[in-house]
Amino acid sequence: MTLWTTAIGAWGDVFASCGNIIRLLEEEDKDSCSVVYFGLDEDIKEFLEYQSFIDEVYHLKLGGPHLYDALMYQCQWDYPRWLALTKLEDLSPVRTHVTPELLESSDCFRDFNLKLPLRTDKRLPESFILFQPYSIQSNTKGTHWPYWMEALEWILNNTDHDVVMVGKDGVPGSPDPNFVTPRFDSDRVVNLVNETSSMMDVLNIASLAKGIVSTSNALPIWCIINKIPVLVVYNLIIKEKANYFYNWYKSEPAITLESDSDLNDFTRRFKMMLSK
Repeated sequence: MTLWTTAIGAWGDVFASCGNIIRLLEEEDKDSCSVVYFGLDEDIKEFLEYQSFIDEVYHLKLGGPHLYDALMYQCQWDYPRWLALTKLEDLSPVRTHVTPELLESSDCFRDFNLKLPLRTDKRLPESFILFQPYSIQSNTKGTHWPYWMEALEWILNNTDHDVVMVGKDGVPGSPDPNFVTPRFDSDRVVNLVNETSSMMDVLNIASLAKGIVSTSNALPIWCIINKIPVLVVYNLIIKEKANYFYNWYKSEPAITLESDSDLNDFTRRFKMMLSK
C-alpha cells in the first residue's frame, strides 16, 4: 500500500516537510513514499519530483489565492475536514507538513539531504556574496532588520567580493503588495531582484557564492541542509510567530543575528560566516 504524506506551503515549509517525511520513512523502515503538495508554486512540484525518496507528487490545485488561504486554514486547524473538502480521504496522507503544533516547538529535523535540478546563470561575477535582505512571502518591509542597505555598503567597502542581490518586490495578495526592494547603485552589485524565475535559480546561485547573507526565509534552511555557511538575520516577528523556524536556523554551519542587533554586530557575524 502506498504511503502518502503532505508538503504544504512555500519553499521553507516544503524543505522542513521533506525532513519530516524522511524521518517518517526511517521510522516506517521504508525507502520512499508519495506526496500531496498543497501550494501555489509549480516549481515546488518539480523540485519534489526530483527527490529520490518521492515516488509520486499530487499537486492539489483548488482555485486562486483566496480559496487557497481558506483551505490552508482548514488544513492546519481541522485536518479531517480538509481531507473531506479536498476529497483526499481515500489517500489518507500522513501529516508531515509544518503544523501549528510544530510551529510552537523546536523539534527541527535537519539530518537529511535534498537534490537540486541544476540551472546556470551567466550573469554571475567570479567572486560574490549572495545577498537576500527581504522576503515578503509572509512579512512586510517593516518587520525586517532595518540596517540592510548599510550592511550592503559595508560589504562593498570592506571586502573584495561583488554582491549578487536577489529577492522579489511586492505583488497583489502578498503581505506588502506595494513593497519595492531598495536598490544600491554600484557596478559591483549585480541586481537580480525580480530576475530569478524560481527559487531553484537562487539555490543554484547559492552553491557558487563565496558567502551568503539572508533574512530568515527558505534560503538559509537550504544552506543548513546542504552544510553551506550562511549568515541569517532574523526578521522582527519570527521568534514570536514561528518559534520552530527561529530554532531551525540555530544549527551549523549557520551564523544567526538577532533582529535587535546593530551594524557592528552584523560585521562581526559576517566575518565569522566568511571564515567557515
